[in-house]
Amino acid sequence: MFGDFEEQQKLMDKKLKAIKIEHSSNENEIKITLNASLEIENISIDFEKMDMTSPDQLEDVLLVTINEAVQKAQLAQAAESQKMLANMMPGGMGDLGKLFGQ
Repeated sequence: MFGDFEEQQKLMDKKLKAIKIEHSSNENEIKITLNASLEIENISIDFEKMDMTSPDQLEDVLLVTINEAVQKAQLAQAAESQKMLANMMPGGMGDLGKLFGQ
C-alpha cells in the first residue's frame, strides 16, 4: 500500500516539475519562469525598461512578480493534485475536495 503511495508521489513530483509557469511584471521588465514544484528556473530582467536610479523599484517589482508567479504555480499544483487524487480514489470519491470549497 505505501509502496504504491510512494510511486504516486514520485509520479506527482515528476509531473509538477514538467509544468512550466511563466509570469511577467506589468510592464514586462521582469519575467519569472518556475515549475509547479515552486522551483524558480529563470529570472530575466530588461534593465532598459527599469528606472535604475531607484534600486527600490527593482526590488519591489521583483518581489511582486515572484509572488504572483508562485501563486500561479500553486494553482497549477493544486489542479494537478486534484486530478491525481480523483484517479486514485474509488468511484466518485475523487470529488472530496468539493467538501472543502475547492
